[in-house]
Amino acid sequence: MLTRISLIVAILASIGSLLVSHLQLSKKITGLESDLASTRAQLGQTQSELTEANSKLAETTELVDKTQRQLDQTNQRLADMTNRAKQQQDRADRAEKDLNETKTELTANQRELAAWKALDIPVDEVRNRLQDLIKVNNAFVAQQDENGILLRKVNELKGRLDDILGVDETPPPAMPGV
Repeated sequence: MLTRISLIVAILASIGSLLVSHLQLSKKITGLESDLASTRAQLGQTQSELTEANSKLAETTELVDKTQRQLDQTNQRLADMTNRAKQQQDRADRAEKDLNETKTELTANQRELAAWKALDIPVDEVRNRLQDLIKVNNAFVAQQDENGILLRKVNELKGRLDDILGVDETPPPAMPGV
């Protein structure tokens, strides 16, 4: 009987120890299970947030790429427009220079025209008058040549006449002191 009692005591002790350990482990197991559930929930939420963040990252990357392409296109258009504007400015500068030169020529031509109008001679008559002037000038030169020939002839004839008449044309000597 003692063995029975010992066996009963041993069974009771093991039941008691089982109960005590079950109660203590039950709290820990419940705590671990709740921690596990909480960790799983956080893991699920974190994975969901990670998936969402990756999705947003992909969208943002795509948006950045699209924006970069648009920026590159805009920069290219800006460079093209700047180049065009420079070309237009160069053309405008050349046109302004040509305009100023043309205005200067116009002013000079207007002055020349005013000078012609001040002469009060029609343009058609200028050529005729110029030809008349050339004719008169040629006639004048011919008259001068003829006058020179006649003057030599007169001097020659006068010399002969003086020889015939015996006239000496040597001038008297100059008086001293005069």
